[in-house]
Amino acid sequence: MDNRKYTRLAIDVVVELRFGDGGHLYGETADISLDGAFVELTPPDSIRAGDDCRLDLIIKTEEGWVRVAFTSTVAHIRPGGIGLRFDAAHAAHHESFLRLLIEGAPDIDCLLEELSRHPGEGFRFDGT
Repeated sequence: MDNRKYTRLAIDVVVELRFGDGGHLYGETADISLDGAFVELTPPDSIRAGDDCRLDLIIKTEEGWVRVAFTSTVAHIRPGGIGLRFDAAHAAHHESFLRLLIEGAPDIDCLLEELSRHPGEGFRFDGT
């Protein structure tokens, strides 16, 4: 059963994952929504569902390359990647994230409808 409140958008973005033990991985998103992402990579055996991590989306903008950082939790692990739930987004480049979703949405009205149905739910922009 899919518990997502938001539509998954097939958007391919390079990401860096950083874990509390100092480890980091690089991968690419298979899909992104307003509350999470699935990252394609070969997951190491040390990662478990429930682990905290930082996800940096590496996005090309008009101003250059930016990192949009999310405090995240590993929701599930599959042989081809890791599903992440966003807990908080660092506000420095949140407009870049929203622009990425809008540009990748096949139906912008649907995305706006989802935002209006769940105002303030999901992750928060925390200003750090």
